[in-house]
Amino acid sequence: MNEQTLKAPLRILNGIRKFLASDWYYLSVTVLCAIFYTLKQEVIGALVLGYIAGIVFVLSDDLSPVTLPFLLIASSVLRLYDSADLWFSYIPAIIPIIPLIAVHFILYRPRYRIGKMFFPLLAVAVAVTLGGIGITSVKDYFSPTNLYYVVMLGFGMVILYVIFYNHIGIKKDFDYKKYLTKVMLYFGAFLVYMLFVVYVESFIEDKELYIQMGNNLSANLLMTMPFAFYYSTVSRRYSMAFFCLGLLEYLALVLSLSRGGMLFGTVMVVPCALFAVKKSAKQDKPFLITALVLSGLVAIIALFAYIDEIIPMLAVKKDEARVYLYTGAVKAFFEYPLLGVGFLFNTADKIPTGAIYWYHSTPFQIIGSMGLVGILAYCYYYVYRCVILWKNRKSKFNVCIALSFIGFELLALVNPGTFCPLPYVAMMTCIFTVFEKMNGSEPLPYIKDLLPSKIKKTKTA
Repeated sequence: MNEQTLKAPLRILNGIRKFLASDWYYLSVTVLCAIFYTLKQEVIGALVLGYIAGIVFVLSDDLSPVTLPFLLIASSVLRLYDSADLWFSYIPAIIPIIPLIAVHFILYRPRYRIGKMFFPLLAVAVAVTLGGIGITSVKDYFSPTNLYYVVMLGFGMVILYVIFYNHIGIKKDFDYKKYLTKVMLYFGAFLVYMLFVVYVESFIEDKELYIQMGNNLSANLLMTMPFAFYYSTVSRRYSMAFFCLGLLEYLALVLSLSRGGMLFGTVMVVPCALFAVKKSAKQDKPFLITALVLSGLVAIIALFAYIDEIIPMLAVKKDEARVYLYTGAVKAFFEYPLLGVGFLFNTADKIPTGAIYWYHSTPFQIIGSMGLVGILAYCYYYVYRCVILWKNRKSKFNVCIALSFIGFELLALVNPGTFCPLPYVAMMTCIFTVFEKMNGSEPLPYIKDLLPSKIKKTKTA
């Protein structure tokens, strides 16, 4: 096949890849997901986006365009709580996506390197794998539910990190800072829309408002909100619009009726908004300050108007489930201090299919499920993340990532986010991988160079 024959297909392929990096692509998949969500066809919507992602795997050498569909899929199904059996029935429809994914790794094979977070993630993987050993029965340990969490929180996330590190951010002339920001902007807007639909449905059907997905929605919003404020400082024409999007995401956090979302959303919106005002262009400052002051006045008025409802909602009662869970984690740690009790301890209690025994708090989950080994591993992991954040700390984008990370981790103090592999742990892994590469972090050697010399010689032979 001569060069002239290849020009047309290559031109088409490059055009498709250019589209996949554009706002039109981001908008298309977001609107598509919103339509399925509005029609209460989240599973069908997830399958459609899954096939779109599968096609992207084939056509794109960079996996960046897969990020937004993945986030939309993971969040659009939040109200399908306790629906593991429903997903099992759709496995035949999911299977064809697997070969599409496989094609990517056949066509586009880089020389795999590892980044700075590889060893901290490896330490976490060891702690997660060893958690509860000697306490958990062989049957429970190798049950599908336990294996899913052990693998996906552990060595599965190590593999995912290596994939992200080598298949995302491979083009030197592509603005990955802008890409990641745009993804989080569209994702955040979709989260606000999800909550809007819940309120509209409640009004139309004249039923009592119940937001089952409030905590999960809040975890996502706390991750996305800083990006809206950050982009208001770099957008030349729409600074006010993105600043208002950040305020709208905060309003969604309050209206989610999640105690953690309301509390930590209020804690985080202040530094986010002040950061945006401080770093914005001189001509935008008066408008942003006006919007901030007016929003603050509305918030104060609303607080006093609904104070009698808000205080009981935020109050922690002695007989509350979380108090019971936290004391249980402490008890488990003192009884089994080295490796903890694992993820299926106390599963005699009623928990949804496919779930583990969550303590609904990152520190308590670590000490209860993984003991001292878990404490050491996660300290190593978090310290290293902070080291990466501290590098180039004067960068506006670094501050944005730090605010996103802090907001998510604050909610994780009262929610199981850091122990939900999909989407939360995978999302944070992806964000930090792109961030790590953008900050000029020197990669470690190629993976094959880390192998023992005998193995390398055998493979070469």
